[in-house]
Amino acid sequence: MVAPDERSYRRGLILGLTMAEVMILILFALLLVWMVGLRDRKNETGELKTKLEKLKGEHADLQFKAAELLEVKKALASQPNAPHNIDNLFRELTLAKEETARLQEQLRSRDLVAETLGTLGYPIRDEQSATKSIKEIKSKLEIANSVLRTAKAHSKNAAADDEVIATLGSLAQIERELSSKGKDMGSVAAECSDALSREKACDTRLNTLSGRLANAEQQLATSSRGTEKPACWADQTGKPEYIFDIALNSQSIVIRDNALPNRRSEEAALPIENITFGSELKPDVFRSQTRALFDWSEKEKCRFFVRVFDQTAAFEKDIYKRQLRTVGEHFYYYEDLTRPWNSDHATGTGQ
Repeated sequence: MVAPDERSYRRGLILGLTMAEVMILILFALLLVWMVGLRDRKNETGELKTKLEKLKGEHADLQFKAAELLEVKKALASQPNAPHNIDNLFRELTLAKEETARLQEQLRSRDLVAETLGTLGYPIRDEQSATKSIKEIKSKLEIANSVLRTAKAHSKNAAADDEVIATLGSLAQIERELSSKGKDMGSVAAECSDALSREKACDTRLNTLSGRLANAEQQLATSSRGTEKPACWADQTGKPEYIFDIALNSQSIVIRDNALPNRRSEEAALPIENITFGSELKPDVFRSQTRALFDWSEKEKCRFFVRVFDQTAAFEKDIYKRQLRTVGEHFYYYEDLTRPWNSDHATGTGQ
């Protein structure tokens, strides 16, 4: 007969493991599962931290952009006509580019005539040389026609003259070159004279338009500053050129003409003959005398820039602001705080 302890021992051998060993294996398996879950949890935590940092960066960028948009909204809200500024600037750019293309086409027409005459040994350098070349060509053609008529009348008795033949051939080449381009001497002379007379005006106009385009693009990029119209005069980089310097006194306004050398011919065509330079003008007189120039700028859809100098006393800043608003009715202004009114003003180009 087998004892109870022996039977229990034999059951353990049959199962292969005792209950204690089975429990240990189960606990070990659970520990492995827990470790695997803990590792996955750590990986997920690391990924979530990375995403959180990325979202924090994006949130900061959005806050910065929102602040910028709020500033632009406030600036636009302070200007009654601000919603139309961008459309106006695009329209200004389109019109200016069309006029630039038209002027360039006129210059190309003049260049075609100049190229034709240049290939024939008559280069055009200026209006005087062009007139001289045209007269010389016409004179040679007249001589050639006379020689040709004489040669035909005496063709039976006249010997061949190499020099005469060469001259006739050269002049005939001139006529062929001009005829191939649909020109005759009369039309060439008229076109050269007209093109040369307009060349300087076209170049000046092109420079003005180029500066105005650059200035308009700058204004488009910073349309919230309140200067929605492009500068009437601007250099090639878009910086405004100041037509006048203006001093603001307690009771008057003084205008000083900058007389820019590069704008001499353009200024001569402006309606400024009624402006009294260097004299003290009351605000109403200032408005009256600059009204014609303001109307001209309105027609051209631009605005002249001026430099303003504060000549009021320290306790008269309210007067200064009132005078400044008067100037701003007809001009865009820059308050020059770097030098006194009586200092030399060497340039009228924007800062």
